[in-house]
Amino acid sequence: GLLKDIRSLDKSLLNQTNPAKRFLAPETGRVIEDDDDDDSTEVVPTTDADGKPLPDWKKKILEKKVEARKEKRVVKQLKEGEEKAKWEGIPGWKRKVMEEREAKRLADLQPELARKRMEQEKA
Repeated sequence: GLLKDIRSLDKSLLNQTNPAKRFLAPETGRVIEDDDDDDSTEVVPTTDADGKPLPDWKKKILEKKVEARKEKRVVKQLKEGEEKAKWEGIPGWKRKVMEEREAKRLADLQPELARKRMEQEKA
């Protein structure tokens, strides 16, 4: 009846979206969003869109992808924390001047680094 219609609607929605971002919850059959900001609730699906169990190799691949996304988020959070700690206690005007100097220094280094790389490739 109605539940079957809802599940078929959810499956059609699942087919229209990025499968890496949505999957069917095995216990309810409802479409679940994979929210990149919240890694604590990210679950590896055990069934496909048709409700068939996923093979073990596919589950392992999905688990690796989940772990990779978690690791990427952790690294990003660490970098953001380091950046925030680096500028803590420094006035905004001084931060702007220091960032401009760093950008100029890096821009000046680019041609020199490219030249050195070319020389190494020739040798």
